[in-house]
Order: sequence, then C-alpha cells, then structure tokens
Amino acid sequence: MKSYFWFGLLLLILPACGQSGSGSAEYAAESTKYDAAQTAEPDERASGAAVPRQVIRRARLEVETGNLERTSRRLQELLAAYTVDIDAEEHNRYGQRLQTRYVLRVPPESFDTLVLQLGQLGELREKNISADDVTRQYVDLEARLSAKRAAEQRYRELMSQARNVQEVLSVEAELRKLIEELEATEAQWRSLKDQVQRSTIELVLFQPLARPVEGPTSFARRLGRAFSGGWALLQDLFVGFISLWPVWILLLGLWFGWRSYRRLRS
Repeated sequence: MKSYFWFGLLLLILPACGQSGSGSAEYAAESTKYDAAQTAEPDERASGAAVPRQVIRRARLEVETGNLERTSRRLQELLAAYTVDIDAEEHNRYGQRLQTRYVLRVPPESFDTLVLQLGQLGELREKNISADDVTRQYVDLEARLSAKRAAEQRYRELMSQARNVQEVLSVEAELRKLIEELEATEAQWRSLKDQVQRSTIELVLFQPLARPVEGPTSFARRLGRAFSGGWALLQDLFVGFISLWPVWILLLGLWFGWRSYRRLRS
C-alpha cells in the first residue's frame, strides 16, 4: 500500500513541475484544448459553444462649469438615478481654478447613457473612452482555476490515504504550494471580473476663478508707492556701486601711480 501511495504522489508532483506551477496534468490538457481552440473564432472554444465577450470599458471626462457647488448637486441627483459606486472623490484648487475629481463605477449597460449625461453638466472640455477585450484572459484564468481546484481535490484524497507522518508532510507541502497558486489566480480572476462587471468613469468638474481686478488707486497710495519705488531704486544703485569695488580699486591704483610719476618728473 505504501508503494502505491508514493507512486500516486509522484504522478501528481511530476506534472506540476513540468507545467511551471500549473498544478496538475488536467490543467495541461485544458490548456492544450484552449490553445487549439484559439485558431478558430475568437469567442469559440473546443466545445463549440460561444463565450460571451468580456470587455473592460473606461471613460474620462473633463467638464467646465460656472458654479462648481451647484453642478455637484446636479451630479448627485443624476447618480441617484443609476446604480453607481463612488470609489474616489477629491476636491482641489489648482492655480486659477477649483475642481472636484470623481471615480465612478457603473454597470456596463448604463455606461453610454451616463457618459452622455455627465458631459451635459457643463462645457465638455475633454472626453476619452476606451474598451479592452479581455475574453481570452478571462477564459484562461477560469481554466486555470478549474484545473487547480481539481488538483487540490486529488491532493486531499491522497492525503486521506497517507499511512504515516512523513507521507502526510510530503503531501501537505505540495498542497500548500498549490493553494497559494490557487489563491493568487482567484485574486486575478476576481479583479478582472470586477472590472468587466463595473465600468469606470473618471469625471473632473472644474470652475475657473476670475482674476482679482484692482479698483481705482488713491493719490496717497500712489504717492506711497512712488516713495517706496524711489527708495528701492536708491538701494539698488548703492548695491550696484559696491559691487563694482574691483573697478574702484583699479582706478585708485592708477591715480596714485600717476601722481607718483608726476612727482618723480618734477
């Protein structure tokens, strides 16, 4: 019985190593069928059944408004009519404008209508829409999950047949490694599924700020500015004069030299 146990364990470990962490020989078979099906229609598999397209849709809108607060209230009323999740909301002031940035997650069926209505909140300044077809990646992750879960079940069955501690520890080491790979694959699959099931819209609402306009300047203020400007000019001249000290030293040396020369001649 012990020899059968180790033979079964060897059959599980060798395909796992040969497939670089794929988990089992079943995954290799699934991958082979999947790769062969890619030569047919993009959304067809070996079974011949059509696979729904999995598309990630994103949009970015930048809308100018004359009253950011009022437009934000209109936005909240608009979002209340849809199943929308607000993943992020940021309020900032950049230079001469106030802006609010939203990251919205919406069902794909509401994506086009909501993008159109959001663009009508004000003056649309920027609009970018993208769609990424991730059908093959989605199906590939599902196939990997199926293969790894099947391998996990076989490892657990083999563990139940273990006769001693050494056999249990050997299977547990391989099972632990497989479970880590399974959890990482599941995380990728859930993330991809979430992006497909909830499209992303980044909305930036901004309000330009008017530059301050100075009123008429009084005579006293103008006179004060004149004195201030004159004093600043005097300081600049003095500093400029001091900065020319090498020139003054040179001229002073030439003057003393000239006087000494004239004295010697006389």
